[in-house]
Parts: sequence; C-alpha cells; structure tokens
Amino acid sequence: MHSCKPSGWSIAIQWRFWRDCRFALTLLGILLAHELGHYFACRHHQHPRQLSVFHSRTHVIGTFGAFILIRSPIRSMRALFDVGASGPLVGFLVALPAMGYGVLHAKVIPALAADGNADLSLA
Repeated sequence: MHSCKPSGWSIAIQWRFWRDCRFALTLLGILLAHELGHYFACRHHQHPRQLSVFHSRTHVIGTFGAFILIRSPIRSMRALFDVGASGPLVGFLVALPAMGYGVLHAKVIPALAADGNADLSLA
C-alpha cells in the first residue's frame, strides 16, 4: 500500500499536517467561492469571461490570491455593481460557517486567557 506521507513522520507531525491542511483548504474554499461569485455574475450578465487563475503573490498593499479575466468592458452600472459585489458577498457567506465552526471548536488556553495577558498597552 502506497502512502502520500514520508515514512519518517511521527504521529504528532501527521496530526499537525492534516490540521494545517484543513485550515489551508478552508481558506482556498473561501477564495474559490469569492472568485466564482464574480464569474457567475459575469455569466448572468452575459459578459465574456475566463475562469479564475489562482496564484500566490505578496505586494506592499497586501496579497493577491486570484484574478479573473473579463474580456470586455462592463457597460451598465447594474452589471458592474453585481459583478463587483457578488465576489465578496459569496465569499462572506462561505466564511460564516467556517468562522462558526472555528469559534465552536476553539480551545481556550488558560495561561493566555488570564487578566494579565489581556493588556493591549504598547508601553
């Protein structure tokens, strides 16, 4: 039987790997939903478009995760609003259950939850 993990991995490392994969796949799912929101809004308004291309890039103003190529200018304000707003709206709707799951399954670490650690002063 062939395994996709290196044979020298301990149980703790395997657990952390799969935990981190769940985190990464959740973020990619939110990004995919965001981009598909733009894509299907373009499709609804019958604008020529291309599927999203995912990439990893950092910049001074933030990170870029994906882009979608819209092949013609969007001519109506209604279509422009729909295409622009649909991505963040759909991404938010997908992020809500992920956030709920994270809040419900979060572990409180008592040493970090103490009153002395809640100070936000910069002094």
